[in-house]
Amino acid sequence: MLEPGCKISISREWNVGNSEWVVEHVNNIDITMDSDTLADTCKIILPKNTEWVGYKEIPIRRGDKVVVFLGYNGKLTKRFEGFVSVVSAKTPTTITVEDWMFKLRQVNVKRKVYKNCKLSALLKDILPGDVKYVLSGDISIGEYRTTATTVAGELKELKSNYGIRSFFELVDEKPVLYVYTVFPEQRSNAGLFDHEMIIENNLEYRRKDDVLVRIKGTSILTNNKRITYEEGDSGGETREVNAYGLTLAELKVFVKNWIKKLKFDGLRGDFTTYGQPVVRKMEVIDLEVEGVTPATYQVKEVIVAFGQDGYKQKITLENWIKNL
Repeated sequence: MLEPGCKISISREWNVGNSEWVVEHVNNIDITMDSDTLADTCKIILPKNTEWVGYKEIPIRRGDKVVVFLGYNGKLTKRFEGFVSVVSAKTPTTITVEDWMFKLRQVNVKRKVYKNCKLSALLKDILPGDVKYVLSGDISIGEYRTTATTVAGELKELKSNYGIRSFFELVDEKPVLYVYTVFPEQRSNAGLFDHEMIIENNLEYRRKDDVLVRIKGTSILTNNKRITYEEGDSGGETREVNAYGLTLAELKVFVKNWIKKLKFDGLRGDFTTYGQPVVRKMEVIDLEVEGVTPATYQVKEVIVAFGQDGYKQKITLENWIKNL
C-alpha cells in the first residue's frame, strides 16, 4: 500500500546559525507549474497545532527558502523549491511560496541601450552570475533598451513584446532558468500513463477535421518592424505565435506548419493521476486511453495536490507529438 508523505524544509540563510525548520505534517500543499506563467507557486496550509521549537509564534518570514519533498512510503522527491512571498495572519496559517523567480524580482537591471541586441548577450548582462540558464533559440532582437526595474520585470517585457517565455524548472533537483524563443517538441519523457493510472479525466478525443483553429503569426524583424499573416478556420480558436526574422513567404509557411501541429487526431484536456511518476511542465508523456490510439503528448501545466485526499497531480496536455 502506498503511504503518501511529505517533508518541508524552511531556512533563513542570512540568520545567525542558519536557522532551519522542518515540517512533516500539513493540511494541504498545492503546487502550480504552468509554462505560460513567469513563476510557479506553492501554497502550504499548516495544521493549527504546528509547533516551532524555540518560538511561541510562527517564525517564518518573507524571503525564507522553502524546499518541498513529496513521495510515498518514505521515498521522497524534491517537488518544489522557492522562497516565501506571503505568510497569512489567519488560522490555519497559509504560506505562499514562489519559485526562484522571486530572487530575480530582487535583482535590479541597469539601463542600457543595444543597437543590435542578441538575446544571449542580453541574458548575460542582466542575469546574476550564479543563475544557471539555458537558451533555446538565440535570436537578434535589433535595437533594444532595458526598461524594467528588475530582472524578472525585464523577462516579463521580453514575453509581452517578443513572445519570449522564461521560467524556472528543477533539473536534477537544481533550479535552471529556461528561456524559449522556440519550444523543443521532445523534452525528457516522464513515463507511460494508462487507464489504470488515471483517477479521473477531462480528456476529449477530437479528429483533426473537427478542430477549428486560426493562427495569427508575427515575424519580428531586427529593426523591430513586424510582419503579420493570419490563416485558418473562421470562427475557430485564434492563437498568436511569433517568429523572428522571417520574410512574408517564410511566415506563411511557418503559420501553415502551426495549423498542422494543432489540427491532429488525438486527445485534448487534462487528467488526474497519482503523484508518481513525477511529471513537470513541458515534458512529454506517453498516454494510453481505452479506445484511443496511444500517443506521446507534451505537457502544458501540472497542478500537484497533497493532503487528506492523498498525493495527486493534474496534468494538462499541450500538443500531440506522435503516435506510439
